[in-house]
Amino acid sequence: MDMKNIRSHSQGTPTAAAIAEPQRRSISYGSSDFIADQRIAVLESIIKDEKRYISQLKTVIKYYFQPLQQEKKKRLTEQEFTTIFSTIQIIFQVNTQFLSLIKGKRQDPSDLGEVFKSLSQLLKLYTTYIKNRDISSA
Repeated sequence: MDMKNIRSHSQGTPTAAAIAEPQRRSISYGSSDFIADQRIAVLESIIKDEKRYISQLKTVIKYYFQPLQQEKKKRLTEQEFTTIFSTIQIIFQVNTQFLSLIKGKRQDPSDLGEVFKSLSQLLKLYTTYIKNRDISSA
């Protein structure tokens, strides 16, 4: 807070600037507080993106995958269906598990890398998904 804001506080009536300006702590770029803040910001960004991705996967599963899978008169051959949707249900499960694990790291994101390591084998499922992407998009 600057001197003007301090004076207004001592007089009992804070200025609009004092109310609007959040308290800021001084953090140097090399400090552990700065690094912790950066980790938390990155983690929150990953969580936000993961929630959005899972929501999109739910939509595809609910409105496309399941109806096409349950059709009596199939619009797609088995090969087309597999190419388009490949491992979508497993990817949905892996990402849901991933989201749950990373949410648990909010208090201490310093070992976030361990979450990625623990799911590394499952994340390889994306290989099939990515290989079929161009074909399924056509």
